[in-house]
Order: sequence, then structure tokens, then C-alpha cells
Amino acid sequence: MKKFLCLLGMIMFLAGCITTGPTVSKSDMGNLELNVYTQDKEINSCFAEVYVDTIFMGNISTNRPVLNLREGKHNIRIELKGHKPYEKKIFIAGDPNHQVLNVLLEKQ
Repeated sequence: MKKFLCLLGMIMFLAGCITTGPTVSKSDMGNLELNVYTQDKEINSCFAEVYVDTIFMGNISTNRPVLNLREGKHNIRIELKGHKPYEKKIFIAGDPNHQVLNVLLEKQ
């Protein structure tokens, strides 16, 4: 009886691991990792301000550089005093995608 229950449990477990179709996004959210650098290594890029669709999201954080954004088109703007603003239009593909944006800010 123990063997039967063990076998039945394994079959039920493995049945949940099988997929029958293509991988599909699990949600309408996606991750965007921002890595911001400056040419002058003395300037700390953690003071850079991040805007998504003209909304201030906060400063760059080396501990948490990932933004969780809704799937679709977005305008990313990064500003740092003494540097040219960086702006780029991106498309967030949705979960489980993880996108990376590396930015090198130029001096004004």
C-alpha cells in the first residue's frame, strides 16, 4: 500500500510539471534592470534620477536596480546633474522576461 501511495504521489507531482504548449507570459508585468555609469568615476551614479513615462520613479540603486513595469511601450529618462539627460523608448515584454538597459551618461 505504501508503494502504491508513493507511486500515485509521484505521478500527480510529475503531471503538474508537464506543459502542453508554448511558454506564455504569466502576467502583464516585466522587469527592467537599469545599470547607469558615468565617464568620470568620481561621480556616483546613484544620484541619477529615473523617470518612466514622465513619472519620477526614484534614484538609481545598486542594491535594487530593477523596475517592475507593465507590459508595453515606455519612455525611460535618466538625469544626473552635470550630465546630458538620457532618454530611450523601450518595450517591456511581460513576465517572465528580464530586460537590461546599460546607460553611459555623457558630461554636458
